[in-house]
Amino acid sequence: MEQLFKKQQGITLLEVLLVLAIASIIIVLSIRYYQSATTAQQANSVMEEIQAIAAGMDSLQASVGSYTGITTTQLTSVVGANNLLSPVGGLPIVVSNMAGATYTVTIPTNLAVCTIVKARLSSNTKFTNITACGTTVKYTYDASK
Repeated sequence: MEQLFKKQQGITLLEVLLVLAIASIIIVLSIRYYQSATTAQQANSVMEEIQAIAAGMDSLQASVGSYTGITTTQLTSVVGANNLLSPVGGLPIVVSNMAGATYTVTIPTNLAVCTIVKARLSSNTKFTNITACGTTVKYTYDASK
């Protein structure tokens, strides 16, 4: 009897599609992980900037007695110019309304980082009036609390 079906070598279309589907899933998951890790790193960098500003302002306040009259130039000399640039985009961080026991800081950033930073700042009572609009994080630091 003659063999009607010959044994074929190679891969089928179904096998190719299965490999492509698995590869696609791995690529999508790795991109999401990378974006998440990048956002977390940027949020950590913003928090480091906030800590540097707070330490610098407290140092200046200790010598003067209040935040009133402290200038951005004085703050820059204490914390360094690089610590007054946003880690997200490199735009300048604005420190303003320095009066008595409070000052206000505005940090340019993006929505994902804003959300994380706002949540972290909310747990500390010294940080008040925290707003995150998507392009900036703005807060008031109150040393009296």
